[in-house]
Amino acid sequence: MIGKRLEDARESKGYSRKEVAKYLNIHESTYGKYELGHRKPDAETILALANYYGVSVDSLLGREVEPAAKEDDGLTDKGRELVEIAKILDESGKDVLIAAGRALIDGQAK
Repeated sequence: MIGKRLEDARESKGYSRKEVAKYLNIHESTYGKYELGHRKPDAETILALANYYGVSVDSLLGREVEPAAKEDDGLTDKGRELVEIAKILDESGKDVLIAAGRALIDGQAK
């Protein structure tokens, strides 16, 4: 259940529900409903929470990747996280991610 994982992540950082709600620019009761399982956060919110808590989207969604799968895909943990982020973005978000990646590459090439 995502609510319990959100609560655990928040508590591990020592944040209050109020602080997290302020970061997300939502009402505290809305965030509380996420943790209680009365409401599900959308993909953008899950991504924002993963970034805020410093965890992967996979961990918030309860998806555990088996070690063998990690070794076979040739990706680092960060590479895998980028792939997972790209999977939940809409087409516009994917365009932004690609443009940002290309800009970073161009900046490193100079």
